[in-house]
Amino acid sequence: MPCLTPSPNIQRLLSECYSYDISHSSNIYRSIRPATIDDIDNIATLISPLESSGILIHRTQDQLREEIINFYVLEIDDNVIACAALYYHGSDYSAELACLAVHPKFQNMGIGRIILQRLTTLARKRQCVRVFALTTQARYWFEAQGFVYQDIATLPKIKLESYNFERNSMVMKKKLSQFVFEDTTLTKQLII
Repeated sequence: MPCLTPSPNIQRLLSECYSYDISHSSNIYRSIRPATIDDIDNIATLISPLESSGILIHRTQDQLREEIINFYVLEIDDNVIACAALYYHGSDYSAELACLAVHPKFQNMGIGRIILQRLTTLARKRQCVRVFALTTQARYWFEAQGFVYQDIATLPKIKLESYNFERNSMVMKKKLSQFVFEDTTLTKQLII
């Protein structure tokens, strides 16, 4: 029986369509950058469906503008495809991961994990010893990323004071190691 081999053009097309794994690209890690005012509309578009379904709390354009300094975006081909915010709580050396959203076309490709890793690295560099997130629906995803469920009493005091009991969000926390891994470079970080 003859062996059918696709033409070189078909092989290249198949390779391009099916072999690129975005989650292992070192360039994707570098495509995460601090958000700017120009990103507000893109962030609002990303988070709007999650706000409508109750997964994320609603943020107005004005709130996004006020908090833009805390946001990071991931771009591919000049398109914002994901975002997240990182809020520092210096009094207890912790950081809060919030508003993590990935465009539906890029979900289940490891993008959320990549953003989480990048923001965790930033928290370590700011000498945070833990990162936490409040979630109503993603407990198991956070557990798969090394977070553990905690009682709300473990939140930083300022966060506990603003905790929305109606949402009944679960507190997920992760202790940070004293080492920072970035682009395969190991940098020892001081822990207070």
